[in-house]
Amino acid sequence: MRPVAAEPPLAGAKEVDDAATRVAEVGGAGAEEDAGAEVRVEAPWDGYDDMTAAQIQQRLSGAGREVAAAVSLYEGSRRARRSVVRAADRRVRVLSTR
Repeated sequence: MRPVAAEPPLAGAKEVDDAATRVAEVGGAGAEEDAGAEVRVEAPWDGYDDMTAAQIQQRLSGAGREVAAAVSLYEGSRRARRSVVRAADRRVRVLSTR
């Protein structure tokens, strides 16, 4: 197989430099060790943190899908009460099938 000769560049074409160029460095020393996403989830409603698991489950029975999803996220990142997370996830599933 014969090598193919490179075509001459088009008139007016510019050469591209493929070398890496540092554009900016952000963060202090050691910042790469702490790099990662940070998600902050607010309480789904006022007074949530003072409620018992049973009270939250009762309120979930009439909650919309977005509120139930917020409960699941918030509870999962805080006290992680399994009964509350299961109730919230179940509510989301029920409302998602409608």
